[in-house]
Order: sequence, then structure tokens, then C-alpha cells
Amino acid sequence: MGNFKVRCVKEIENHSTKGRIYEIKDGILTLDSRLISGKFNNVDEVNAAHTSEFELVEDKTSFKVRCVEVKKSNDTLHTKDKVYEIKNGKMICDNGEELPKFRNLGSFEDLQRYSASKFELVEEKMFSKSDLKTGMRVERRDGIRLIVMISTEGDDCIVGDSGEWASLRNYSNGLASVIGDKADIVRVYGAYNIPCLLNINISGKLLYERSEPIKMTINEAQAELSKLKGKEVQIVRECE
Repeated sequence: MGNFKVRCVKEIENHSTKGRIYEIKDGILTLDSRLISGKFNNVDEVNAAHTSEFELVEDKTSFKVRCVEVKKSNDTLHTKDKVYEIKNGKMICDNGEELPKFRNLGSFEDLQRYSASKFELVEEKMFSKSDLKTGMRVERRDGIRLIVMISTEGDDCIVGDSGEWASLRNYSNGLASVIGDKADIVRVYGAYNIPCLLNINISGKLLYERSEPIKMTINEAQAELSKLKGKEVQIVRECE
């Protein structure tokens, strides 16, 4: 039986939605309102069995969004200003957890249609040291926040509200510190208005968040893999 995904490009039946992605798993197609058994091995067989029209989808749909407004009455899955990744039609939280309510998302428009909360697309452009501007807030890996000061006398730097400061010459273009990992810049926030320029606890929207690897113990990794595979997984040492 086939395992693949299709996108509805022409909506005729009430069971499908134009632009939405549907998954065929073990030959079974799940549409909006019902499960359709069959022996679907390719998109041509799907189109032959339905009046709606579908196209094959390669699992390359990937984009990031930022939550700009949360409707708390019916959305407990999202946090304002948090960045989420949609990968292969699934919404992935920044800790790697899949949010089960949102699956088969083929586009940003799908997300807007099915979520009560509001999102904006996040540009994939890598944030660099040259993008920093006076008044922006940066957060280091150790949790300390500092204010960006560009073209100050002598040096470009970041300063805190307790007298601490660091030269931006101590940072790579990718905002990694030459001093140590704890000083790496992991988040950058936009500048706020002039009256609050020096209040380090007030900041604008999140502009950049460093992508970090997911760290877990062997037991945690085995549990996650077992859940994914549907049966117990044991991690063994590779033979030399």
C-alpha cells in the first residue's frame, strides 16, 4: 500500500478543502470529515476515485511563524512572540514537540484558516551582528539581558543595568562569544520607545532566537524513539 501526501488543487467534494494537504498511509486516505479505505499507491489512483483534484506533495514544506496574538479562550497551545516551525505539514514547537492539533499544514494560509490565534511569517534570513542597532535588547545564554549601543565613543558594545558591558568585537558575526558559551547571544529583541530606551526590562518584539540542539539522556531518547516507532527501542553501543 502507498504512503504519500497530496494537496487538493480543485475542490468539488465537501470532504476536501482546496490548498490543504492530505496523507495517504497504508493506502488509506483521510479527508476532512471521513476515512476512505482504498488501495491508493499514487496520486493518479486518488484522482481516479474522487471528483476533487489532487497533486502529489513532496515533504519539503517548511517555514517558521511567530505568534503575534493568542486567543486564550480556545488556544492553549501557543505563546505570544514565540516562534514555531511548520515542517512537512506539522507544527513543531521550539523544544521539538509536535503540536498534535495542527497537522497537514501545507501553507501559511492553512495555519491562518485553522488557528484562532494570529501568526506572522518569520524570514529565514540569518540575524547577524551587523543587524544590531542601538536600543535593541540582547539576551545571553546565561539569561542576562543587555542593551545594544552602536557607534559609541571608542567601541560598539552591549551594556547592562548593573554596570556590566561587553565589546561587540568579542562576538562573531553569528553572535557567538569568543569568551565562552554562556555569553553567546541567544535572543535579540527590538528597541522600544525613547522614554523606555534604558529600561532593560522593557523590549520590543522578538527579532531573533538561536536554534539550539535538543539535549536528552539515553533513557529519554529511548522513550521518544519508542513512542515514534510504536514499540520498544533500545540504544546499543556501536561495535568498533
